Amino acid sequence: MRLVIGFAMGLLVTLIYSGILFGVAGRLDLPTYWAYIAISGVLCIVGFTGIDPGLLRERIRPGQGGKDQIMIPFAKLALTAHLVVSALDVGRYHFSDTIPLALEITGLVLFTLGLALTVYCLVYNKFFSSVVRIQEDRGHTLVSTGPYAIVRHPGYTGMITFMIGSCLALGSWWGGLPAIMFIALILRRLRIEDRFLKTELEGYEAYMQRVRSRLVPCIW
Repeated sequence: MRLVIGFAMGLLVTLIYSGILFGVAGRLDLPTYWAYIAISGVLCIVGFTGIDPGLLRERIRPGQGGKDQIMIPFAKLALTAHLVVSALDVGRYHFSDTIPLALEITGLVLFTLGLALTVYCLVYNKFFSSVVRIQEDRGHTLVSTGPYAIVRHPGYTGMITFMIGSCLALGSWWGGLPAIMFIALILRRLRIEDRFLKTELEGYEAYMQRVRSRLVPCIW
């Protein structure tokens, strides 16, 4: 049953993405868009079928006491605006759809790598909530292995990477404007989360000393 529900949810997200991109663009002859949808669909299905059921419930309806609850609706708005603006630009108005095919393909690679890393972190870290809180009701403990042994916020690294890749893959410079808003929200969340976990989660301050990089190994 879990696999069926996960597959259905992943398929639903894929259909929504398809409807936004092709519906707004008003055309279907966009090969990189089809590739974008196929990549999104496969990784969304993998994510929804592999995620811890408790985390899925937590992300849909977080428990009490979460901080930065406004981030998720604004991030969803920025992501939707990114898709809509890109599709309008490429499909109908052609304001800036001058990104070369080679860059679009590079964007698809970055999008795939970033989304795959994000999905992996969601599956690996069962406490990857959509809000900043200590999940005492779920036995919250520090996760410091796997990708978290390299950088403190690998899920956010993945999100920023897939958004940069998405800008190129969808072929619109104007689509980068809402993408900047999305990335700014992620960086804001990162700072809030680091400060909160340092004081509230046992072992996190020592973890910060061991793993100094937030997003990019040996850089930042």
